[in-house]
Amino acid sequence: MSTMMATWTYSLAAIRDRHDCSSTTSAPVTTGIRALERRQWEVAATYFRRGIEMGPDTPSLRHRLGTALFMMGNLHDAVAQFETALRLSPDFAKAHYSLGVIVASSGGYADAIKRFSAAVRSEPDYVEARLALADTLRGTGRSEEALRHYESLLTFDPRVAEARLGYAMTLVGLKRYQQAYESLLESARLHPDRLEFAQALTRLLAAAPDDRIRDGRRAMELTQQLLKGPRSIELSETMAMTLAELGQYQEAVAWQHEAIAAAARTGHSDVAQRMAENLKLYEAHKPCRTPWRDGELP
Repeated sequence: MSTMMATWTYSLAAIRDRHDCSSTTSAPVTTGIRALERRQWEVAATYFRRGIEMGPDTPSLRHRLGTALFMMGNLHDAVAQFETALRLSPDFAKAHYSLGVIVASSGGYADAIKRFSAAVRSEPDYVEARLALADTLRGTGRSEEALRHYESLLTFDPRVAEARLGYAMTLVGLKRYQQAYESLLESARLHPDRLEFAQALTRLLAAAPDDRIRDGRRAMELTQQLLKGPRSIELSETMAMTLAELGQYQEAVAWQHEAIAAAARTGHSDVAQRMAENLKLYEAHKPCRTPWRDGELP
């Protein structure tokens, strides 16, 4: 899948059942839940198996055992438990989500989309499942559908930074640069600690094809602020774009050379080759009008 797919991982928060430690939960299950939260996977699995002996037809127990097995790396048995949970309760959202994560990790994106879709049909406010669905749709080129799910998620919880970034990058992919710019501007204000918003905003200011958005001086201000932190290949290339937008092509060439060398040093020779396209532009005294190459959106 294209690297434009946002990063999300299988987390305990995403699959934790409501009322996990209620007064009606059996002692083995309560102990298993606590072990799971302490990342003691084998201990958790042992106690969940004991719980299943007491209640073999309880979907949440099957899912909890599957979660512990997944965290132990036992995908085969984890899948079996998740599927059993769904046989017992076909609308069990967390089991659909868990299976979606597993099939997506092996490249089964069409099946993952079906699983994530089932999860959000069952629980429309299931943040992690809707985010995974939107990300997977975006990563497989179904941008308009992805946009709708990002919008739904942000309506439910506008604080989800990953959804805000996915939403903005989907707009970029659809060449709706003005909307993307406005979204990133708002996100950077809401999440000043999340540098990915400032980095993406700077790319648009430096290299967006839309003349209304580009502002080399503002891009330089933001880039200089970002350079006070850790330097990355992406940031070096952003500086090159910014310098080229300001007409400082000699300096842009130097920064692009630095970015290419860093990519080669870290084993990303394919990235270095693609970055050479911008180097040729700067050497010819031409600015960049491609903030991100195909497949490289955050």
